[in-house]
Order: sequence, then C-alpha cells, then structure tokens
Amino acid sequence: MILKVKLMNKRPKIFISYSSKDEDFVQRLADGLKEQGIDVWFAKEKIKVGDSITGKISQGLEECNFFAVVLSKNSVGSDWIKKELDSAMMKELEKKEVRVYPILTEYPP
Repeated sequence: MILKVKLMNKRPKIFISYSSKDEDFVQRLADGLKEQGIDVWFAKEKIKVGDSITGKISQGLEECNFFAVVLSKNSVGSDWIKKELDSAMMKELEKKEVRVYPILTEYPP
C-alpha cells in the first residue's frame, strides 16, 4: 500500500489505531509506510512501560495529520479504538487537519 500525500513543508504523520491481536499486520503496514517516507505512530513503538497510555495516545493523535483505523474481527468491538476514532473525527471536524482512513484486514464472506 502506498499513501501519496503532499503537505506544505510538512512530512505526513499517521496514527494507526488497531487491536493488539492484529499487531503483525500493523507492523508490516507501518514498515511499508515508513519506506514511503511517512512518519508512523503506533502503540507498540510509542508506548513504553511506565508511560501514561491515555497521555501517549492523546499526544499521538494531536501530532498526527492522518488517522488509520485497522478494521478487523478483532478491532470492531474495541472500546479503545472507538475512543481513538472519536477523537480523530472530532479533530477532523474542528480543525480540518486530520484525514481518517479505514483499512480492512479481511473481506466479509
């Protein structure tokens, strides 16, 4: 997958919201985006032991201008993902800065 984006003097940065059960998929996604010159925020790399989880997520959402939500059987019922998506949607509506992208990991039967 290639995300082509032109921002005025600003490197694109994307927040990836996902279920920890989809971590292998997200790691491959993040690696591919990084190869394209895109900064990636995802919990595995950004949240360390002892960090405030909500604080780090809020900071990540604020810093990013793109938001990807990985939709899978594992993620659709996640309260964390719903909260992250709500925050991203509010930012998109208020500041018109964030673009939300759904990423499907599997197709329905």
